[in-house]
Amino acid sequence: MQRCPRTGVKQVNSYLDERPVCTLPMSVDVCKALNAFNGTTGQAIAVDDFNADNFDHTGLEFIGGGYAFFSTGHAAISSTQSAPPSLGGWGSEWKAWLKANTNSIGGTTLQMEALSYDDQFLDLDPVAKDPQGFPLVRVTARFHDQELARHRYIYAKAEAMLKEAGATETWAGGLSASPTEPRPVPVNSHAYGGTRMGTDLAQSVVDSYGVSHEVPNLMVLGGSAWPTSTGYNPTKTIMAWSWRAADHLVNNWGSIAG
Repeated sequence: MQRCPRTGVKQVNSYLDERPVCTLPMSVDVCKALNAFNGTTGQAIAVDDFNADNFDHTGLEFIGGGYAFFSTGHAAISSTQSAPPSLGGWGSEWKAWLKANTNSIGGTTLQMEALSYDDQFLDLDPVAKDPQGFPLVRVTARFHDQELARHRYIYAKAEAMLKEAGATETWAGGLSASPTEPRPVPVNSHAYGGTRMGTDLAQSVVDSYGVSHEVPNLMVLGGSAWPTSTGYNPTKTIMAWSWRAADHLVNNWGSIAG
């Protein structure tokens, strides 16, 4: 384990990235059937115009961006969680609204980049333990000004698109605490960091192939090695990087395996 010379934090557990994710449901005229139950979530249509450097950042408070995807695969039962907050989530008025509008509820999910910070890290909980008696991993993370500004911008763009598409009402729901505040998603968040890659041994754990700086026959492959996140899901990039690492392992087996 390396310690950062500036902070004293062990590098093997530091610089966790948790990407902001939020949802923005909408309802359209009751006579318009969206049929959002068709297909699967993977058939989403994504808008990439506001991701990374795909747009002009002049005058904005942040770097990077994110994307919005509009998906299908909404089952009738899950749609009950997408009713406007003004209905309270229960009662006769809520049930009547769902009966009339369930097939006219749609929405978008937004995913944004997240930067790495010194105050975001993993360590062992001093109190909580698993059933075998081992300390649980404790996650320390929060959204910073960059992430909040990015969320507000993408949220406003997505809301404008929904209204242009005919939404009669929009609201923050599911993964959004409010239009200005994303809600952390501890499970489905595509978390990054903890064993990040780099060339500086004092600031990283593995090299660009995932080989540990301290244990040369140990490779760590996955999102934990990413220095920061992007606005995209990481799975295919991790797969490509793992293939690259596998080729490196084969070509350098003697020096890596010892």
